[in-house]
Amino acid sequence: MLRIPIRSFSLLIQFSVFWVLQSCADTSPAFRSRWETQDGIPVVIDSIYYAISGSTLEELQVEMERLGPKDGTIQRYATTEYDIRWTYRFRPKGQRCTLGQIEVGARFLVRLPLWSPQKTVTPQTREKWKTFITSLHIHEAGHRDLALRAAGTILRKLRAMPGQMSCSDLDAAATYAGRTILQEFQKLQQEYDERTKHGLTQGVQLL
Repeated sequence: MLRIPIRSFSLLIQFSVFWVLQSCADTSPAFRSRWETQDGIPVVIDSIYYAISGSTLEELQVEMERLGPKDGTIQRYATTEYDIRWTYRFRPKGQRCTLGQIEVGARFLVRLPLWSPQKTVTPQTREKWKTFITSLHIHEAGHRDLALRAAGTILRKLRAMPGQMSCSDLDAAATYAGRTILQEFQKLQQEYDERTKHGLTQGVQLL
């Protein structure tokens, strides 16, 4: 008789955008959360906005360098973290063990700057900021899209996983397959940052 436990695995990875500085200040960020489903994968996107102030581009740059989220010891304009999880049950099929009730989900935590300009701010500064923040969102969305591709690849791989004589062998094979896919997509994430120069080629430049 086969035992039918639930197995799960997850990996948390962080990618981020452009800027190096050591200091960091405490702030009270705004928070938003969005739930959706993409290609059968439940997705949660949590966004935290750190408030910055200033009337010129130079002042805004200094604020982001001071208050932006940290990637290890590196200060950034924005960061995206994601957690991909998968679960399944073992089920008997003849003399073999197969996977059933396979589910894959993804959760994201995005940190971004939030600026509320004063009336005295020039139209040129407002327009430059609009271009910058739009480009920043585009770059972070690129990281999110790659992570969702990884989640979809894991889901398809697990669904196609052939049965094994023992559930322990199947579990090892499924875990190895999922981890391998995550490692491959982690390299793609790094290549994405290198190719875009952490968003510079996409317009993530204020000055």
